[in-house]
Amino acid sequence: MSVKYFATTVFLLAGTAAMSVTCLAGSPQACVAGTPTPASYTWNFDREASQLLNGIQEDAVRVHDQADLLRATAMDFNLSWQSRAIRVAKVRKAVNDMAAKLCRLEVIRRVAAPWEQQGIDHAGRIVKLMDDNTIDTLAYLKANEGRFWVPTYREYVTNLDQESGQLAHSMKALQEYARVQKTKA
Repeated sequence: MSVKYFATTVFLLAGTAAMSVTCLAGSPQACVAGTPTPASYTWNFDREASQLLNGIQEDAVRVHDQADLLRATAMDFNLSWQSRAIRVAKVRKAVNDMAAKLCRLEVIRRVAAPWEQQGIDHAGRIVKLMDDNTIDTLAYLKANEGRFWVPTYREYVTNLDQESGQLAHSMKALQEYARVQKTKA
């Protein structure tokens, strides 16, 4: 293993462990609307909400892919903890991206359709769980560099896998509902 690879991995672990989700649905201090501008009055908030929810679904699919791989390789002794840390760092980035999208959705919530508001609430709850599991996984990796067969680690990555799968599925169902609603109108 090269020193550069090791240093990069340690940097990723430290950086992602230090990051926190700054904007989650229901966090009123973090998600504050700015001052309205002339463009605010003609902005298509409906389209923006739809794009943000679609982005959350895409991020959830990315997390699900990474978490599924982490879960599937939990007993693979040939996979280094650094490789696992890099995958968890990718999960962390996607979770933070979802949180930023949720923050914007909270700001424009009042103009979202009632079913979109329910989707925002649902996504916020799941992203918070995913954030907690990602933090726990990173802390575990930092403290237990080679102990991936332990049930605690497997539980963290299994939870991430299930939560991200649930979020991806529910956001896809929300998109389908939106499509049906638009065809009715």
